[in-house]
Amino acid sequence: MIPEIDIRTVDINELQKVFTTGTNLTGTNCALLTGFLNDEQKLLLDRWYASMVEFYKQDSSIKAQTPYRIEDHVGYKQMSRDRFFIERFLYYPSRMTDNDWPESLDKNLATKIVSICDDLTFRILALLDQMIGSGTTLVDAHKPSLNTSGLLYYPAYRGPLYKEDYRHGVHADYNLFTLFWQIPSPYTDITGLEVKDLVGKWHKVQRKEYGVTLCFANALEYWSNNFFKSTPHRVTNDAIEFPRYTMTHYIAPRAGTVLENLSDYNRGNDLVLSGGGKFAADREPLVTSWQSMRAINSGWKG
Repeated sequence: MIPEIDIRTVDINELQKVFTTGTNLTGTNCALLTGFLNDEQKLLLDRWYASMVEFYKQDSSIKAQTPYRIEDHVGYKQMSRDRFFIERFLYYPSRMTDNDWPESLDKNLATKIVSICDDLTFRILALLDQMIGSGTTLVDAHKPSLNTSGLLYYPAYRGPLYKEDYRHGVHADYNLFTLFWQIPSPYTDITGLEVKDLVGKWHKVQRKEYGVTLCFANALEYWSNNFFKSTPHRVTNDAIEFPRYTMTHYIAPRAGTVLENLSDYNRGNDLVLSGGGKFAADREPLVTSWQSMRAINSGWKG
């Protein structure tokens, strides 16, 4: 299990115990956030979850009518992970036209969901600014942002399994941080998500209705010079005979943001990311785009 944090009452001291920051390697580096949704927002999330399930029931030829567009990081895509397939639809209304939306997904409802996600995101960014002492740098860098929401689908699987099989193998995301929503599922109470702390211990993420799992990603570790550590995670094959649906929100600063020294922490030293990527002390500052953030992950190994 991972620590649960009520976002309404959390303080910096509590966050510093949970998350690995600076030279403190004792935290799980992941938390389950609660306490930020009202009843109306929960109903909106329920409706959006039901829409996601109906969307993925459609024939692949219908879903493929809104294909992934790399320059805007939105659209539908089917991916292979090990021996399993994952389908995803990425969206962010301000980067999409009406033609980018499948008929089965309500753009107005999606806009309300993104607003909920972004409100929580700004709360978290403000707390991170406090933790590292960067004023309002993180908050300001997301006005506007490259944030992207996702609907992920892992089809049910009933074939042979092997010990090393994972629905999604160990990895760290390349944005700043990722939010994984836990919406009540008609299929199973098993989340399947596991996270690894920096001493190598794996933690299962417990279910909490309308909770959100917060995992740091590599661009945040890069920008903070190792003060914040990225969170390796994986999706196990638990309850693999059931389909798995996940709602995500990927946080990234606006295009053109220069990722250079959020604070004086580790300034002037070579940078070695938690997952293994290495960057020289005299490296050129990274200018944000989806492509440049992906490049941070090029040397990442679980």
